[in-house]
Amino acid sequence: MEDNAVFSSKINTSLTEAITTAQHTVGNYSFAVAAFGSEYGGYFAYQIILGTLRMEFYTVLVDPENGHILATQKVSATESEKMHVEHSAEVVGSGNGDGVVSDSRF
Repeated sequence: MEDNAVFSSKINTSLTEAITTAQHTVGNYSFAVAAFGSEYGGYFAYQIILGTLRMEFYTVLVDPENGHILATQKVSATESEKMHVEHSAEVVGSGNGDGVVSDSRF
């Protein structure tokens, strides 16, 4: 329970706000394909997977404490799908239902 209190005390940016920030950063009429919170290198961050009308895909990490972009990476459609499937499998496999998983790709 204390761990959740630590997380919530550092979340000042909603997932919706993080998506909007990511879309403005990428531009190109981008839209969210998936968005979730995960652990990256020991820190909690939002990961937003964006697509564009030209079928370009990006993954963007957003700091939930201040809403700043931590990283932006262009990825192939295949890699984007793979990341989404892996995250979904980890959430289902975690059994705790909180949707928070560890990720070391960034």
